[in-house]
Amino acid sequence: MKKTIIISPGCGKTTLSKKYKKLIDIDSLLTKNEKIFLKKHFINGNFEKHLEKEYNILKNKIKNLNDELILLTNHPIQAEKYQLKIIGNYKLSRDNLEKILNDRKKGNDFFHNDITLITWYLNKDSIIFNSFSDLDKIIQKYI
Repeated sequence: MKKTIIISPGCGKTTLSKKYKKLIDIDSLLTKNEKIFLKKHFINGNFEKHLEKEYNILKNKIKNLNDELILLTNHPIQAEKYQLKIIGNYKLSRDNLEKILNDRKKGNDFFHNDITLITWYLNKDSIIFNSFSDLDKIIQKYI
């Protein structure tokens, strides 16, 4: 069974996947056009509809991943949908998340701002960390 570590959006999945070869950021499996398509279908913050569209795009790509890799996903719903074993579930503290949200608003990145905030609230069972360096130390035990 393929494994996943859930890390809320904006909390370091991309950086971790670039640092550790064993980690794959789910967003890196999407082409530029697929990302644009999904952005257009994130209507009124409908996270479940967004996930359904994402699933149709990614299910075969994830199925074909090497089982030794760990997929970094955004939410437990993704893990369930892709039949991934959750080995960790983390999110940044709300105070520190505000800094990321403010940066995204300044850059007019409302899609990532909205999905970051929605996912953060939906990830109720996540263990909270306070900085990227804290998360990096936690992740090292999995690789």
